[in-house]
Amino acid sequence: MISAAQWPRGRLDGLWYRRQSAYNEATGVDEMRRFRAYPFVGLVAFLVMPVASPGGTQTIGANPQLSAGARALQMGDYDEGIRLTLEGLKSHPLPSDRASALNNLCAGYVANRKFDEAIKRCSEAIEIDGRSWRIYNNRALAYLGRGQIRAATRDAQKGLALNPDGRTLAKVQSMIRDESRHILLADAD
Repeated sequence: MISAAQWPRGRLDGLWYRRQSAYNEATGVDEMRRFRAYPFVGLVAFLVMPVASPGGTQTIGANPQLSAGARALQMGDYDEGIRLTLEGLKSHPLPSDRASALNNLCAGYVANRKFDEAIKRCSEAIEIDGRSWRIYNNRALAYLGRGQIRAATRDAQKGLALNPDGRTLAKVQSMIRDESRHILLADAD
């Protein structure tokens, strides 16, 4: 079974695709179905707001759990990152660190396809810091995972208003448009 950390970081990762295709053919198991169903999982790794300093040795807000949780999420260990972040939140961090941690939880829950929990955590983060395009982007991905196209579009547009040149946001908007087309085509059949 392929882990979330091994998932490709984009749709065009040909080497991964060929390797996984060979595995599927040899075993008769289609492990790529998760990637086809949730191609946006790779995007959340770029949206995890670090609570640790760039070197990763110093913590911000004196909260090693939040820093370790952010690192685990960035490495693709979503379950551990969620666990550590939840532990770190128990220490009542500063509002800015809390908003980052809640966004990290949102990203982890999106990666684990727990979209309701992701939306809840992103909404909490927005209440604290409504100026972060990353939070709106993560919540847009959660809404997209739930099939709520209008809500996903609204959040992606809010994120783009905060970061007009955001390439990640543009990719998410493209995914939303693609999903809208698939829904329209499915309804036409």
